[in-house]
Amino acid sequence: MSQLIKVFFDNVEVAAPSRGFSVKLERDTEIRGLVKTFSSEIEWIDTAYDALYSAFLTNNIYDSVDVEIQRNYDGIFETVFSGLIYVNDIVFNLTKKTATCTIQDATFYGKINNNKKIKTLLSTTKQKNLGGMSAVTPVAIDFFTPSTGALDYTNRDCVKVYDAFENIVEFMTDGEVTFDSNYFGSGGDEENLVIATGSAIRNNTVTSPNISFYDLFTEISKLFNISFTINNPLTAPEMQIEPTEDLFVNSVSLTLTDVNGLTMSFDKDLFYGKLEVGSSVTQDDDAGSFTYPDGAFYGHKREEYHLLGQSNIDVSLDLVNEYVIDANVIEDVLVNSNTSYDDDVFIVETDGTQAIEYDEFNVGTTPSYYNFGLNNQNKCERWLGGVPNSIAAFLSTGDETFEATRTGSSQSLSAGTTVALFNNVVSNPASNYTAGTGKFVPTVDGAYSFQVLCAPVVIVAAAATVKGYLRHRDSGGTLLREVQFMDILYPDTLDDEELLDEYFGSATFYMTATDEVTVEFDLVGGGASLAVGASFKSSGNSVDGGIFQFYEPSEFRAIVFSFNYPLTKSQFNTIFSNQTRRVKFTHFGDTYYGWVKSIDWDIFTGMAQIELYASFKTAL
Repeated sequence: MSQLIKVFFDNVEVAAPSRGFSVKLERDTEIRGLVKTFSSEIEWIDTAYDALYSAFLTNNIYDSVDVEIQRNYDGIFETVFSGLIYVNDIVFNLTKKTATCTIQDATFYGKINNNKKIKTLLSTTKQKNLGGMSAVTPVAIDFFTPSTGALDYTNRDCVKVYDAFENIVEFMTDGEVTFDSNYFGSGGDEENLVIATGSAIRNNTVTSPNISFYDLFTEISKLFNISFTINNPLTAPEMQIEPTEDLFVNSVSLTLTDVNGLTMSFDKDLFYGKLEVGSSVTQDDDAGSFTYPDGAFYGHKREEYHLLGQSNIDVSLDLVNEYVIDANVIEDVLVNSNTSYDDDVFIVETDGTQAIEYDEFNVGTTPSYYNFGLNNQNKCERWLGGVPNSIAAFLSTGDETFEATRTGSSQSLSAGTTVALFNNVVSNPASNYTAGTGKFVPTVDGAYSFQVLCAPVVIVAAAATVKGYLRHRDSGGTLLREVQFMDILYPDTLDDEELLDEYFGSATFYMTATDEVTVEFDLVGGGASLAVGASFKSSGNSVDGGIFQFYEPSEFRAIVFSFNYPLTKSQFNTIFSNQTRRVKFTHFGDTYYGWVKSIDWDIFTGMAQIELYASFKTAL
């Protein structure tokens, strides 16, 4: 029988063990991206034992042995894994003459995994292993006095989040991995999000943040629900960080036929019983001493919400930032020159030249507010798809809720903008909703959460578009804010297989007692109607409590498909090289889809233990 596996220690061939070789592609729960590891602990004998024993006696305790593993494919040996054995990881059985240890990945994956928690100054010019690199170039940002909106604090040195990621990825991988992000890069939604030390904000001292990749990724992920993927891992690896939903695309990387032994379950580690949100460093307004008002959900303070539904799991989703995001702390540092926060890292929303001045609570007037887009409401909204059910809290005995549905017949949607009319009022205790106008008008100021669920009927026409919005206006009809929940374009939507049976939207708006919220559709070309069964409701506000953020359980990606399947090297590499795409598989005539949770691939047999994530909307 021809030799199947060859093993080389420091380029010298040694005896290969008879089992224990598997490569694992697994979604890291801490930094939320796929990481490749060598998953098995291996027992080495014969010449491999001798080589490791010699390395143990002669090397520094921090030294390592280079490992290359090759497999015979049709008479040609191809490298399937390159790794390191650290001398201090080896356990020797001197009686049996065996050496037991794991192999660490020697590529950039190992460097990401091993170095992700090592801190570095963003001003450093040295990579982790002392290679040269460029320091981050800071951007000068002007800050304002909240009570007046005047830019009284100018040219504070800050670092764009994109630049911070780029710098620290180069540092921890010794330049082996480049970085990119559409979301945080040029033209992206958060291209001007910055970090800075408290001292740099307070008095413009040139103080560089001292952070690790893990620190930065964790803090930004709590705000924006991000994940990473590795593009071109086999040729020119590039780490790409985006909002999680953008890295789970519906296109298929590989199709597996006639899967056997298929099981389906839930990943219970993702079934949270409560959600903790806010910041660990905050400053209350102290009856007017600071500008940003206290209040549930619309501030930055630490809060806890329970998830609707019964759960047998006491697990919390921790979205509490350790970096400073609180508007009143920023005000304290600037206006009061408080030095207590000098060593803290701050995250600030800017437009690239100055901190963004929000007027959310007093539209069109001063005072101005910092970081409204990083408050608890906006943070929770960006976690749609990452939370299994809606979150709630109860604050008083008031009831400003309502629910209405569309019954009887569908509503025709005209070209242009049409306000959706939900003609059947199910519940309306404070008479906030008017069926004839489709408007919700509150009786008290506060933050109100809304949900819409609908299935529009569309008459197909070339280049026809239907867009759905939750829109917030003042009493004079001026549009203040909007959240889009539907965007249908014919025929492209049909071609991409993205037309859904129903569309779910949610939003939270801070409203005065005379504001109004409606569901509206913008139609261009063709024709459309709002189908019977559509619903519109609000189940809580920041004054009385209730549901603070609606989430749709069917969009929650926690179904796990598990099965064993033989993979060739080419198939494994296809999945490995297309990490954002789904795997399609068939089972007794049924077709399923899922994204990789983990693949443990045995190099000897080619058999892989496969786990794929799916949601109820994406599984079939």
